[in-house]
This record gives sequence, C-alpha cells and structure tokens, in this order.
Amino acid sequence: MKRIQVQLPEVQSARLKELAKEKDKSVSELIREGVNWIIKKGISWETRKKKALKAIGKFSSSRKDVSEHHDKYITQSIP
Repeated sequence: MKRIQVQLPEVQSARLKELAKEKDKSVSELIREGVNWIIKKGISWETRKKKALKAIGKFSSSRKDVSEHHDKYITQSIP
C-alpha cells in the first residue's frame, strides 16, 4: 500500500471522523472506498455534464410546479 498525505477542510475532516465511528471503520478505509467509487465511476465531468444536458426535456409530468418544488418531489420519492 502506498502512503499519501491529503489536506482536508476542518468540516470534512470532522464529518469523516463521525462517519468512520458510525460505520465502525477507519477514516483511511472510508477514503479508500471513496477513491474506489471515483475510479469505478470513471466518467469525466464533461461527459456527465453532456449526459445531463441531453436529458433535459425528455421527461414529462402532470405537475405544473416541478421547477419550483423539485426538492420536495425528490425527497418524497426517496424510500
């Protein structure tokens, strides 16, 4: 394993320590999981942006207020 040094803002560091404790894992383990997720994702920002822009207008809804209340509808759909 290769050792590296990473600097994080205090807020990220504190939250990472909390998550590690909650999940009974080390901070290093969580960071490795995050890096693996990024590597597996393997999609550049530009590609993701293009995919998102292509999706605009492809879906419809009977609701007329989605643009104003999208956060409410998204959180309602999360189990």
